[in-house]
Amino acid sequence: GDGDGDGDPDPFCGDGTIDQGEVCDDGPANGTNTSDCTDLCAATVCGDGHDGLSEACDDGGNNGQAGVTDCLSDCTLTVCGDDFLGASEGCDDGNTNDGDGCSSMCNIPCFAEQPTVNAVPPNLVLVLDKSGSMTVDFGGATRWDTLVQVVADVTSTYENVVKFGAKWYPTADKCENQTQFDCTNFHPVFGTCQAYIADGAACDVDAGFDSNQLKPDLNNSASIVNALPAASDIDGYCWTPSQQGFEESLAALKAEVPDPTEDRAIMLITDGLISDGLLGPRACVDGNINNYTATDVHTELVAAIADAYNTDGIPTYVVGIDAASGFEAEVEEYAAAGGVPNPAPNVDYYPGDDPAELLDAIDAIAAAVVTCEIQLSVPPLDPALVGVTVNGVAYTQITSADCTNNVDGWYYSTPYSAITLCGTACDEFKALSMPTASVEYFCPGGG
Repeated sequence: GDGDGDGDPDPFCGDGTIDQGEVCDDGPANGTNTSDCTDLCAATVCGDGHDGLSEACDDGGNNGQAGVTDCLSDCTLTVCGDDFLGASEGCDDGNTNDGDGCSSMCNIPCFAEQPTVNAVPPNLVLVLDKSGSMTVDFGGATRWDTLVQVVADVTSTYENVVKFGAKWYPTADKCENQTQFDCTNFHPVFGTCQAYIADGAACDVDAGFDSNQLKPDLNNSASIVNALPAASDIDGYCWTPSQQGFEESLAALKAEVPDPTEDRAIMLITDGLISDGLLGPRACVDGNINNYTATDVHTELVAAIADAYNTDGIPTYVVGIDAASGFEAEVEEYAAAGGVPNPAPNVDYYPGDDPAELLDAIDAIAAAVVTCEIQLSVPPLDPALVGVTVNGVAYTQITSADCTNNVDGWYYSTPYSAITLCGTACDEFKALSMPTASVEYFCPGGG
């Protein structure tokens, strides 16, 4: 109105002009969160209930009241981990850690339904070439002694997450006096014979694991290493029955771990051609040495490795010691048939041409077989309300297809009794000295 009769509208709070008696006037913005000026043209102060421009919030007298508001006494918003229980939080214990009763998102797990988390260790049987050629020099020690040290290093590193077992071929340490050799000239090892066959210890691999300590198990490193013979106990008359070594190891693994849902794998390590008369000068005979008929056991070994993978779901990793010296084509066939070729370019088997490379090869295989699957002791109340944290980092639920594409997260590999970690979550899980994850269940409705 025009109370003073001068023909102009009288000033009022909200006209955008700071008049007498007004501290501020932002016009239509007065009293909104785009202004620090109240609708009475007074400057807003924290606690007046006006959420001013310079304030994140203002709930008046409720500011700083735990469980009532998300607005702190200084008109800033609470955040998870600040030890203030906001109205939107189920809990706040002053940190953003999972596994301590208050999740990293400040939700309260359903305590009665928390799962026991168990990593699922794979079973890996080491099938070791113990032929006479393993006693030759290999960078200052014999191939066999080097292999034993590598096995000790790798199994001790992973024995808490991998169930290691072991067999070697042939089984016997000394082979000369237990083997029948047949050759047209002189001694089969030191003579001039160019082709010969053998039956007995040089070619034999015993059925089953040679002791209970060699069966796949966690924390089995010392038992395996202590059972391995010394290079000085191996004689040059032991040949390379790789086919029998693989098939007996496969049968022993399947007998000891019959459940096909358990992860099972074989690592075949060899330093030379299989004892196959069609490939080289030596051939192992199964039966009467006087009725010898050449048999392509190399082809049979390829088929056996492929069948283990395709029928039993048991992959075979292949390590070739100095394979480039004359049997690379054969170990490439074994590795391709095994279903888990070396991810390095241009090669399917894992080369071990010197001690360092041999260690790298066997370590890489052991690391590859460590699974990122976790068993849950009880199913969640709501499969969608599950929090998973690895090494302090929370990960979201994804799909199995996402996991195949290396997306970070987790999915139910066996609904709802097991989850599998993917991408960085899996990498971090494997990198832990004792791989574990925090899995928390939350209740529908937040209760």
